[in-house]
Amino acid sequence: MARRMSFSIDEWYHCFNRGVEKRNVFENEVDANRFLMTLYLANGTEPVSLYNELKPELKKAFATERGKPIVAIGAYCLMPNHFHLLI
Repeated sequence: MARRMSFSIDEWYHCFNRGVEKRNVFENEVDANRFLMTLYLANGTEPVSLYNELKPELKKAFATERGKPIVAIGAYCLMPNHFHLLI
């Protein structure tokens, strides 16, 4: 059953997720870079194309115009089997 949650402007939220059965969600640096690239590109008001590259290029993603950010990302931490975001 889904919960409805309301968010407030100018508040910080700790968001996290973990792999099923504590399995790794990031097997290598390429996986982690793809996550960061998607996190950056999806946090914007303009539609963007995700790169279909075997090895994501963060510099290329960060140079892409994505519009105004939807949320501020204050901090993040990527661990092999989970991640944390402070948004």
